[in-house]
Amino acid sequence: MSAFDLGSIAANLRASKMLGCFEGCEADVTKSLAIIDSMTPKERSRPEIVRSSRRDRIARGSGTSRAEVDQLMKQVCAAKTLLNRFDRSR
Repeated sequence: MSAFDLGSIAANLRASKMLGCFEGCEADVTKSLAIIDSMTPKERSRPEIVRSSRRDRIARGSGTSRAEVDQLMKQVCAAKTLLNRFDRSR
C-alpha cells in the first residue's frame, strides 16, 4: 500500500468530520467521501488509473457529476505532486 492512498484519505476525512473540523463545508466533504467510496479498492490505491469511463461510472455511483469527480481527481493529483516535491526536498 502506498503512502498516498485514497482509502487513508477517506478515513482521515471521516475522523475529521466526526470531530467537527469541517464546519461550513460538510457538503463538500460528504461528496468527496461518496466519490471515494464509489471507487474500487484498486482505484483507491492507484488513483492514476482512473480514466474517462471509470470517472463516468464513479460519478453515477456516487450521485455526483463528472465535473465533481474530475475536480477531486485534479486535487488528488496536485496533492500527490506536492507530497513528492516535499519528499525530494528532504
